[in-house]
Amino acid sequence: MNDPTTINVHLPSPYQLIKKLGSGSFGHVYLVIDTQTQKQCVIKQLYLMSQKPNFVEKATTLF
Repeated sequence: MNDPTTINVHLPSPYQLIKKLGSGSFGHVYLVIDTQTQKQCVIKQLYLMSQKPNFVEKATTLF
């Protein structure tokens, strides 16, 4: 789970994947590093769930 070479995630520059932290009911969470500042941060990738009404609003509220 924590080997970045086995996780198929496309991140925009300047972010580089460090590891997957976990998954939940709304999506996946990744630890990344900004290669320009060398600061670590977290990116949450939401599931595409167009069949669920108000999904984005609910996710935004919970986040």
